[in-house]
Amino acid sequence: MTTRRSSREVEQDPSAAPGTAQEGRKEQHWHHHLRAWTSSGLSQAEYCRRNQLSWRCFGYWKRKAARPAPSMKLLPIALRPLSEASSGLTLVIGDRYRVEVGDGFNPETFEKLLSLLARI
Repeated sequence: MTTRRSSREVEQDPSAAPGTAQEGRKEQHWHHHLRAWTSSGLSQAEYCRRNQLSWRCFGYWKRKAARPAPSMKLLPIALRPLSEASSGLTLVIGDRYRVEVGDGFNPETFEKLLSLLARI
């Protein structure tokens, strides 16, 4: 059985870290209220009062929904056939980075490098 939570519990839940399922439910909760408010004809303050919502949180989610979603851009990559004498691989990211990995590399070091590059 699913337990329904009040609006206050959802908006104040500190476990709703970005990217978590809880954050997704929180976003759905607020988008539902934004749609309902838009069609209600009520002022933002009155809608919040009637639904026991924090008008500050409502305003935050209203502004967040109005922002355009960040765009992702796919970049072309050039693939060249490997020669028989080739050993290892080379990762080139624009003019900024060039990473060469030879045979016998340390997998833990490589994993750390990939983790670092993912944060850039």
